[in-house]
Amino acid sequence: MQTMNNPTPQSWDDLGMNWDDPDITNPVYLHAVLLALIERMAALRDLGLFNSAYPHIELYYRPFSINTLDVIRNGIFQIAHRFHNPDSVYIQDNGNSQYLYYENYTYRGLVDEFPLYDSPPVGSMPNHENFKTFLMAAKAILDKLTTVIQTDRDYYAKKVIIKYFSSSAGDYSKAGAFQKIKDHLNEQGPYVSEYSDTILDILPNFYNYTRLNRSYFPYDSFYDFGVEVNNRAWDVVLDGGKNVPKSGIVFDLLFLFNAVRAGIRYSWNSNIYQSIFNAGGNDITEGVNIINLGSIKDDIHFVFGDVMELNEDIPIPPQPDEDRMNIVIQGFTLASTGVPGGLVAGCGFLHDYAVEGGFQFRP
Repeated sequence: MQTMNNPTPQSWDDLGMNWDDPDITNPVYLHAVLLALIERMAALRDLGLFNSAYPHIELYYRPFSINTLDVIRNGIFQIAHRFHNPDSVYIQDNGNSQYLYYENYTYRGLVDEFPLYDSPPVGSMPNHENFKTFLMAAKAILDKLTTVIQTDRDYYAKKVIIKYFSSSAGDYSKAGAFQKIKDHLNEQGPYVSEYSDTILDILPNFYNYTRLNRSYFPYDSFYDFGVEVNNRAWDVVLDGGKNVPKSGIVFDLLFLFNAVRAGIRYSWNSNIYQSIFNAGGNDITEGVNIINLGSIKDDIHFVFGDVMELNEDIPIPPQPDEDRMNIVIQGFTLASTGVPGGLVAGCGFLHDYAVEGGFQFRP
């Protein structure tokens, strides 16, 4: 059978392909699926997550056969579990703590949604409708396989500069207590520490919150208001030199974390009158957040948090009617992060290949 010298597709939409109604007599569709499969294998190979040979299919005039379908199906089976499933991110609340879980796709879950099992009968003609269904399902699955969780905990180890400021003060008024905090901050300034350990071990130790206590005391010699400030800020340098892919397939680096209200993990939480989420100047929201750090070619740094910002807008709790205190806490911390098989630190990095310069065959 003569091999056709067909042009090589560069994307799903190249060469007039119509994936709503693929022409199964045109080998370009099969070629596109094969190239999409191989580029995903190449990206995994850059990360040491794929070591098998790339699949090879001779592209004949009548390219479809039972063997063709088996090769593609087996290739998807080999790589599906390496790609992150964004729909699998969920939070488990254990009362005094929260855990962020994220999982990868499973081959079974994908083929249940997009069946790859219906093989045409042996000897069937290439216009069999199942060929078309198979092509559409393979493309739909490959379009989902675009993001990989970086599991090497030392991969980005470079440098983290942590600035932190902690102080407490009491006064007969909220404004007076905050003025003492300001004076302390202006005189002392923040502490600065530099680390070069594993990034994912250091980053979770982040909190940025202000606590306002209002006490009931029958004697005027005691302060009515107490303010405690605990602020941190990161200046993180990531090692871009480790991100030069041999395949030439680039990616955007995503930072995944779970931001929660401060106060849920402290022994005095039974006295908390109100807990308010406050991002402390960061463009984040309560719950799961993903920050796109962009394409990393050289070393990159990102700043997270503002150690100098004081949450003076924190509301005043009512005075308790017994010998105790009411607490309002405003700010946020990072919750712990988990993956199946064990907990890891309170954040994670993802490689997103559905970008310019990344996968050519992407959604």
